[in-house]
Amino acid sequence: MNFSGMLLDSDVLAEIRKADPDPAVVAFLRRRSFRHMYISVLSIGELKGLYPYPETDRWITELLERFGDHVINVDARVSLEWAGRQAPRGVHTVGRDDAGPLAYRRPGGSDGGERECL
Repeated sequence: MNFSGMLLDSDVLAEIRKADPDPAVVAFLRRRSFRHMYISVLSIGELKGLYPYPETDRWITELLERFGDHVINVDARVSLEWAGRQAPRGVHTVGRDDAGPLAYRRPGGSDGGERECL
């Protein structure tokens, strides 16, 4: 199976589930075609562990139904292909003072640049 599109991380899924999600995240996703978005079984497991509430099961069921054939099962081949991809130096902001809620920087960040990274 050949996948081409965007893999939504569990942070993104959790953000759009909020009552008041970050407008930048919503706008970013609206500019993309739904047919090119995927979720991973690893994100599903992570969400189940992070949100141990009764409504989480309904949410996960909804995600699995909504994404259908766009739920990626991760095996050794997929993980090794993913590991072979490298982001440009300086893109990752996790743990830095200028990190946004989903590890993206808004215009006017500490480096003055504008990035759209989720």
